[in-house]
Amino acid sequence: MTEPVDEYEGVQIYRDRLIESEERMASLAMQIEFSRAAAELGQMPGWQKLLQTITAAEAREMEQLRSGEMSLYRLGRRQGLLHGLRFLTSAKPLSAEDLASIDTEVTLLRKTITECRDMLT
Repeated sequence: MTEPVDEYEGVQIYRDRLIESEERMASLAMQIEFSRAAAELGQMPGWQKLLQTITAAEAREMEQLRSGEMSLYRLGRRQGLLHGLRFLTSAKPLSAEDLASIDTEVTLLRKTITECRDMLT
């Protein structure tokens, strides 16, 4: 026989689920917004030129990184710079499949949020 769930524990389960669902929903909204911004940037000639410059700088940094020995400080700085450059060049819009997957997840999250709110009121 199972122990009865304390009323507080039962309520807390719904609160936790509600918080997790709302945080995930916010994360998905940020992904979609980032994707839209990346798509807009990708259409701008200035951004395309900047990407070419960044790509060339990344190639130079990689070559210097491979070229020889350096202090740990310089190695760390180079790695940090390369990480930043890759972040800038990797901004791509979401694919149609990714957007459909997010849409499906958002639908499920909305249902979960509604259910949790109904249980808490």
